[in-house]
Amino acid sequence: MKISVIITLKKDVLDPQGKVIHQTLDGMGFDDVNEVRQGKYFEIDTKETDNDKAKAKVEEMCKKLLANLVGSMASKSKIMQSVINFANSGGMVMGICNGFQILVETGLVPGVLLRNKYLEFICKNVFVKINDKKNKYFKNIDNKILEFHIAHNEGNYFCTNDQLKEIEDNNQIAINYCDENGKIEDQFNPNGSLKNIAGIFNKEKNVLGMMPHPERMIDTSLSGEDGSLFFKNLINNLK
Repeated sequence: MKISVIITLKKDVLDPQGKVIHQTLDGMGFDDVNEVRQGKYFEIDTKETDNDKAKAKVEEMCKKLLANLVGSMASKSKIMQSVINFANSGGMVMGICNGFQILVETGLVPGVLLRNKYLEFICKNVFVKINDKKNKYFKNIDNKILEFHIAHNEGNYFCTNDQLKEIEDNNQIAINYCDENGKIEDQFNPNGSLKNIAGIFNKEKNVLGMMPHPERMIDTSLSGEDGSLFFKNLINNLK
């Protein structure tokens, strides 16, 4: 039996995704929209044949799965508690693209990742500027500007004003989107990320989340070698 599940946010719950859609519609000339609230929809195909029992079972699933909408899927994965414990004990954890999304969903790094500014999938090379080298990820790397690749639909980094102040006070911004000369401006921001943020640390700098893919830039005959520079430097710092 297939059951449709529709999730809607409560009125007092912050809906940054809805705001992005609202801003996009306004930019497209649809300025008569007061508000956009984005929900979620999915279908569950259960083996239960009795309608009432199937409904009760799905309600139980939703209560457990959606107790915390942000990060519920990732946080319920059995391995994630081990990852969180490892990170909290000082172990180094790096999340790239979808990995970054998991890190913010589980609270290992602050903020959220929203749909891209123009609601389009982006796949291209970008330049990023290293903001902080006082960590094992970027310490001793010669380059200040790196060329990486991005391929994502939800890479628009966002956080509250209080979170941003704390992030900046603790120097947690790892890399910013920029041009080839390191200029950080809105025109070089591919997805609408706040402050052109492409990657961020936790407070202790042992956890790094970033949208760009260094592993896709490891051979000059394929794309570029800045990813190799990043990983070779990281390996040397871990020795």
